Amino acid sequence: MRDGILESWRSETFNTVAVQVVAAEATNERRRALREDLASIRGVRNVTERSWTNRVLELDLEIDGALWGDFDRRMEELPGVGVELTGRTGNRIDLRLSDKAGPAEEAGTGGRKR
Repeated sequence: MRDGILESWRSETFNTVAVQVVAAEATNERRRALREDLASIRGVRNVTERSWTNRVLELDLEIDGALWGDFDRRMEELPGVGVELTGRTGNRIDLRLSDKAGPAEEAGTGGRKR
C-alpha cells in the first residue's frame, strides 16, 4: 500500500508539463476570468501571467502531464469566458477570447429579453 501511495505521489509531483497560453481579444474582464477559470481546473498547478499588451494575454501554466491530452476540451468548456482554439503546438495553445453568452443570447434573442 505504501509503495502505491508513494508511486502516485511521485507521478503527480514529477509528471508536469509547462504550457504557454496566448489569448487574443483579452479585455481586462476576460483576462481575469480566464486566469480564475484555469486556476480552478484540477491538475493545473500554477498560472503565471507573462504579459498583457494590446489585448493579447500570455500565460505560463504548469499542469499535470495526464491533463495535457484532454486540455483542449477543458479550455473550450471554461465557465467564465468564451474560448475559441486557434492553434496548438507542442507546449503552446493559441486562442481567442469572447464574452460568455448569457441565456438570452443562447436562445437567439441577441441578448434581448422577450
